[in-house]
Amino acid sequence: MIKRLYKTNKFFWTILFFLFLFASCNKKFPPEPQQPRSQDVEITLTYSGTAICAPFVTHRIYFEFVDKNGETNRLMNYDASPDQLKNSKTFTIWGQAPGIYNLYVWWDWDDDNIWGPASYEQIGQPYPTIVNVEGYGTVKVNLQIVDRTLPSDLGRIEGTITYSGSYTGFHHLYVTLQDFNYKTIAESKVTNPITTGTQMDKPYHYIFSWCIPPGTYYRVVAYWDVNNNGKYDVDPIGDYAGIICISPGLPTVGLDIKLK
Repeated sequence: MIKRLYKTNKFFWTILFFLFLFASCNKKFPPEPQQPRSQDVEITLTYSGTAICAPFVTHRIYFEFVDKNGETNRLMNYDASPDQLKNSKTFTIWGQAPGIYNLYVWWDWDDDNIWGPASYEQIGQPYPTIVNVEGYGTVKVNLQIVDRTLPSDLGRIEGTITYSGSYTGFHHLYVTLQDFNYKTIAESKVTNPITTGTQMDKPYHYIFSWCIPPGTYYRVVAYWDVNNNGKYDVDPIGDYAGIICISPGLPTVGLDIKLK
């Protein structure tokens, strides 16, 4: 009976078979869930504080991602000046692993590559900032860099002095801080500079510590008083570093002078 029915409706059964086959091949399966992956973090910083830099001078801004265990997951840094941040600037951290982090941001103003944290170095607010990297898109973070000093705070200057010329002997080494009118603000004198052969024994490290009013166009004059008259005239060996900007409550470092 079935065999006879198949022969009678052969065309019908053939169509039904192909419809079933087509339906089976086009069956829709649920898509596999997307796996989280490393994503970029875009951090936009703005600054409206009192710090100033001489032209082309920058300091490193550090970005530290700390995981839930309190361990540093990543530490990145970029160079920036106050002028570059006043209209906001975006920094990209590439390929951050998924997770929830505390983000610490600070400005390494004394260029020592470490975070103390020194009481005067600027930080990003909120401090820390919670960043959730879910792994499905770019994370955008906006932070404000804030001062931890007062506009009336005094500044600091430090650097080194070296000499490798042909003069020898025992002479005083003077370091003088002057304003833009060449008026002496502070002066330091090495009471017993020792020479060996044609150069000083070692670089002299000088510092004017937290005694300088904030401002611009300072300069540091250093001279080795080889004619022993206590003046920076045509005979002593000297040079200067400038133009120097002093920020309230912040150090100006790396003012290294080579006497000639």
